[in-house]
Amino acid sequence: MRLLWIEDKEEHIGRFRDLLGSRGYEVVVCGLAEDALARIEHAVAEGPPFQLVLLDIMLPKGEGTRITEGTRPERMGIEILEQMKRRNYAIPVVVVLTAIADSATLASLYQYRFVKGVLKKPVRLDELVEELQKAARPEEPHSESMS
Repeated sequence: MRLLWIEDKEEHIGRFRDLLGSRGYEVVVCGLAEDALARIEHAVAEGPPFQLVLLDIMLPKGEGTRITEGTRPERMGIEILEQMKRRNYAIPVVVVLTAIADSATLASLYQYRFVKGVLKKPVRLDELVEELQKAARPEEPHSESMS
């Protein structure tokens, strides 16, 4: 399963990258919002596609601020979600929040139909794998009961 991990902190990446690889994930790491959007765009247009995105909500912009100009670092992850929504990308996303995220931020994430899970730091490997597995499952159609 091909996973785009959008994370700028090397210490978080180092802890989990090899372990996720050993569980069958092909992990592509990207640390800047602009680069992440470009990688998603490229994968959608030319492949190979990502089956999952793991997104740290707080990210630096990077040099090219074409898309994210004026966006504060604490909103960078939200801007990625906004761009995915505008472009109609349907890649399941698991969002990782800082430990100090408020409940309004948490609730706002589920307005994006492709956000399938939210984790708060510090994240344990078992939690991460469980959320990724849930996010990767196809949604079951809703059955309507007959009265």
